[in-house]
Amino acid sequence: MRTLNSVAVEDPGLVLVGESVDVDIDEPSVTIRWSILACGEGLVLPGSTGILGSSCGLPVQALHIYVDSQDTPTASYDPAQIPYNKDNGNRRNIQNLVRFDSDHVLDVHSARLYPFDQYLLSSSLRAATTNNETIRISRAITLRITSSFDIETTDLESFVVAPVIRNQTNSTVAANDTSADAEIHLPSRDIDMHISRPPSAQFFTFLLFGASWILTHISVGLVVLARKRKDPQSLLAYLLSSGFILVGIPQLRNGMPDAPGFDGVLLDCIGFFPQMIITSVCIAFLLFTLVEREIDVIQGHANENTLDDFYSTQGPHRRSTTGRSQCCRSSIISSFPKPPSATTVASTGEHNPISEARSWHFPPVSPTRPPRPVTRSTPTSPLSPLSPGGMLRRQQSAMAMAEKFRLDGDIEMELRRKVSAHKRAQTTSRITEEREVSKWSDHEDDSA
Repeated sequence: MRTLNSVAVEDPGLVLVGESVDVDIDEPSVTIRWSILACGEGLVLPGSTGILGSSCGLPVQALHIYVDSQDTPTASYDPAQIPYNKDNGNRRNIQNLVRFDSDHVLDVHSARLYPFDQYLLSSSLRAATTNNETIRISRAITLRITSSFDIETTDLESFVVAPVIRNQTNSTVAANDTSADAEIHLPSRDIDMHISRPPSAQFFTFLLFGASWILTHISVGLVVLARKRKDPQSLLAYLLSSGFILVGIPQLRNGMPDAPGFDGVLLDCIGFFPQMIITSVCIAFLLFTLVEREIDVIQGHANENTLDDFYSTQGPHRRSTTGRSQCCRSSIISSFPKPPSATTVASTGEHNPISEARSWHFPPVSPTRPPRPVTRSTPTSPLSPLSPGGMLRRQQSAMAMAEKFRLDGDIEMELRRKVSAHKRAQTTSRITEEREVSKWSDHEDDSA
């Protein structure tokens, strides 16, 4: 490492290297894994050079490392515990013997600005020998890039003021100090760590943010299209699509790089929460529209059956297909399995009158000649269904039933037109029949 080689030449001494930096915004904390190294002649333990690809190695003397002015050492290093390699006689680099972790509390007041949140961490490091003699730390460096953050670390020299009793043996106490107590300056090393999101993480975050809004607009578009469609099957497809979108938006939110929890960050206030609300409202509108269309189709089938009953009374008159497309659409309910028919019941071995009636055979009826006109007209009973009064009652019953089911304008107009045409045809037929009877009577009188 170029930085370590430059330290060995320009400022030899003890070096602390932060090989791993773990930033946890949810905790919130920062964990740094430090390696204890020494750079410079006379400071490196023999047979331990070449660590991290540099000329630095393990310190030659035992050390205690204090983090943030703690009373007890965070880590202890003893070169006597470093084992040798039997083959070449070099020192082994055992991680637990030359590395330690330090935990720091992180100020996360800007976490709401994700992915543009930035953090600052300051810490102080101090090294001392086993005889409590402070050793100067030349450098404290860390990695610049992690998986989710960019880290820029600056280190600077500092000191800690510590009181000492005069009668204690300490070479740092001034000889001309006549006070009962004296103060000494213990050298230390401070670091300022600036933590921010890398540009790649910000790019992918906004890419997923835009994809979520596109899906939300698709849900709104499905609602607009649903208002123009009459087929319940299409509305069911729209409803399922919006349901998949509602499930997919949280997955896109969780896929953002190192995304925080659902704690109300700014990105959620302008993205995730409105998207979920809009999509849920769209699903509710689609559901209501589907129910409305399904009711219309079922009512249309009922009206169609009523119209078929009416046209069955019209004899040879053909039915017009106007307005049939609106009431003959397939409904979702009709696609479900129907209950077993009479044939299925008959297959079970039980007595089925309907099947028995279908098995009866009747002899064919030969066509007969039309009846000869009678000499005088015999009025039919007004209660007979073949009489003009009976036909009129059946027509009036069909009209009342059509009014009951609220037929639309086209079907009702067609129905009224057919009724009027039937009345005219019936009146014309009656007049023609009376004329034929009158002519036949006159012909019989002349013959007599």
